[in-house]
Formats: sequence, C-alpha cells, structure tokens
Amino acid sequence: MKPDGSGGAVAKKTPMQGLSDWLCGDVMRGKLAEGISKGVTAERLVRVVMQAVSRNPELLECTRDSLFSAVSCCAQVGLEPNLLGDAYLVPYWNKKVTPSRREAQFIPGYKGLVKLVRRSGELSSVSAEVVYEGDEFSYELGDCPKITHRRTDMTDYGKPIRYAYAVANLRDGGIQRCVMTKAQVDKVRDGSAAGKYGPWKDHYEEMAKKTALRALCKLLPLTIEAVDALERDADMEREVVVTGSSVSPLRPKSSTALLAPAAGKAGKAGSDGESDEEGADARQ
Repeated sequence: MKPDGSGGAVAKKTPMQGLSDWLCGDVMRGKLAEGISKGVTAERLVRVVMQAVSRNPELLECTRDSLFSAVSCCAQVGLEPNLLGDAYLVPYWNKKVTPSRREAQFIPGYKGLVKLVRRSGELSSVSAEVVYEGDEFSYELGDCPKITHRRTDMTDYGKPIRYAYAVANLRDGGIQRCVMTKAQVDKVRDGSAAGKYGPWKDHYEEMAKKTALRALCKLLPLTIEAVDALERDADMEREVVVTGSSVSPLRPKSSTALLAPAAGKAGKAGSDGESDEEGADARQ
C-alpha cells in the first residue's frame, strides 16, 4: 500500500489491472485503432484479450512489445483470441534472444483461417478434416484427383490421427485439395516455436486441420490480410523471432485486394523457405 497524498493508502495494482490500464490507455487504443479490420473495435478487442489473459496468466509474463504485436495482428486481420478457436495468444520462451525472455505470439486457429480464406469471395466452400483409425479413407492423384472419406463403426477417436486434408471449391467450378500424413503434420508441429504449448498441445486435431488448410492456401486466391496472417503464422512455425521490434507491421492495404496463387506452383504446395513436406500432396 502506498500513501495517496491525503493520508490514505492506495492499493497496489495487480498485473491484470496494470495490463488493462496499459491497453486501455489513449496511446495503445489509438495504435490498435490504426488499420483495424472492419467490424472490430479497439474496445471489444481489449476486452477479449483480457479474457484470454485471464485464461492463460502466463501471458502476463510476456514482454509488452510482443504482446502488443500479437494483439495488433488480431486487430488487423479481424480475428479474436476466443474460446471458439478463431485465434490464439500463445506465450513461449524465446531462447534466440539475449537475455532469453517470454514472448506472446499470435496464431490463427483453424476456424479463423477458414474465415480469412472465405473473405476472398472466390470460394463456394472450404473445409478440412482429420482421418482416424478405423475410417475408410482413400485419395487419388493424377488427372482426376479424388478424396473419399467415411466414418465407420470402427472409427477410434481415441487414437492418433492418420491423415489431415483440406478441400476448397472455387466459384469457377475448380476444386483444390491437399492431403497430409500425420508424419507431415508432426514435422510442422515439431519445427514450431509453439509446438509444445497452447493449441498444438490442447487442440491437436484442430491444428492438424489448420496445417492442411494452410498448405492448400498456397493454391487459392487470398486477400492481403489473409496472406499477412499466413506469413506471420509461417514465421512462427519456422521459429523465426517475431516481436514488435523485429518485424514490420502488417501491410495497411485494402482487404478487398486479391492475391492469386504464384505462377508455376500449381500442383505443389511447397513455398520458398518451407519444407515440401508441408502440403506435399496438394493437387489441383
């Protein structure tokens, strides 16, 4: 307790109160409002972020720069770190800087990635699934690719998955598919700075579906904000140090602009700097 100047005592603020005051301050709210996605307000985002922190108090130990960078990503792509799995704020120990420190990272969830992909307006449907032991599953490549997947009475939800896959139906009639084995999914997880924490630990199946969908995204038309979110997510998976001081903010461009898949990459989901193991079975 500290004196308040009138002879009384003022209670010391808790870490939660200090964080709330910092985010709700005029400076931070003004920065969050810059380039914020349509339909999102700084007030609501701060409220949702505080709820996320209350669920995971380790976020209070993260540097303010990294936490603000993660929250800014939420604001600019329009995804909330909520219980629905749209996005996550994940604390992890960064040993690549001196001294090492705990930092917060923005990670879009499977449902959030679906929302971002749909914003292009070029897709009639997009979905992803995992294949369990006991499922009937087959997929064909070549000139007439096809995925067949059925749940059966033998489906065992308690055992590790066998595959993860994603399918997108374009409005022009085209279909894009991506199938990944569990080994390919695990290779992505094991290379992630957050592979042992947060959604990879608590929601493996959802992250497996997101991994397949992210690989498929390399073959889809995307908005600028979706591309930026994917780049941030890929940086995290490659264990690149991403903090407020080392990475430039998301590009403040119109979310209505579309980026088509890069020429020459049809039929292959690998991209520069990433292993071809991710999405090696993506086919048009």
